[in-house]
Amino acid sequence: KKSGPISNTIIIFSLISLKLNLSDSYHDRECELANLVNDLIHKNFTFADFTVLNMGGFRTDWAPGVILEQHLYNMFPFDNVFMSFNISGA
Repeated sequence: KKSGPISNTIIIFSLISLKLNLSDSYHDRECELANLVNDLIHKNFTFADFTVLNMGGFRTDWAPGVILEQHLYNMFPFDNVFMSFNISGA
């Protein structure tokens, strides 16, 4: 859950427009926006070997320029949680 006011902290600066690239078959190709969000999450959860996101949860595109913390909250306006678990290699 969000605690306190959403800040104007700069998360990253993008030189390009980051769009979802949704189509009838969006599930079988990569998207720069999803790759960036996955990288940001993975960077903050360093114990994880990988991350997985539901493309249906993305709500906005990002224009070139500064990406603020508030943009993340606009992208994911839900009370979602992060989950972690161990998977046996056996």
